[in-house]
Amino acid sequence: MLEQPLPDELKDLYVKATLSQRYQLAKGRIEGPDSEADRLVNSVAAVEGFARAAAVQAAVRRGETVLTAYRRLRLFDPVAIIKNDVCTMYKTTPEKAFDRGDWEQLPKAFEYRNLLVHEATLLNAETCKTLATAAQNVFERLAEMAGVNANQVR
Repeated sequence: MLEQPLPDELKDLYVKATLSQRYQLAKGRIEGPDSEADRLVNSVAAVEGFARAAAVQAAVRRGETVLTAYRRLRLFDPVAIIKNDVCTMYKTTPEKAFDRGDWEQLPKAFEYRNLLVHEATLLNAETCKTLATAAQNVFERLAEMAGVNANQVR
C-alpha cells in the first residue's frame, strides 16, 4: 500500500502547486465522480449529517427548538458531537459503541474529506477506501443505535 502523506503535508503540496497542476487535479475529480475520493467525501458527510441530526433530536428532548439546536451544533466538530452528544444520549462511549479501528480512523477521515473538498485534490485510492469504510461503519452503527432500520423510512 502506498503511504499517504498527512493532510497538512498534502495541503502544503497543493498550495505550492502550479495552476496547471491544480487544474489537472480538479479536472480529474470532475471527470471521475465515482472515485474512492468521492466515496470518502460522501461517507464522511453521511456520518456528519446523521450525527448532527441525532444530537439535534437529543437537544429537542431537553427542550430546545430544532432550529436553535441546529444553529448551536452546525459548526461543532462532528467527532465531538458523536462523543459528547450522541453517545451520551445512548448512554455509551465511542469505545463501547464503535469498532476501535473505525473510531480511531474517523478524525483522519474528516481531515482528508476536508482536504478533498476544499483543495479539489486526489488521494490514493487505498487511503480513501480505508477511511470511507471506517466512516460507513460508524454511520451504520449510529443508525443502529438510533433504531433506524435500513429498510424503512420513518
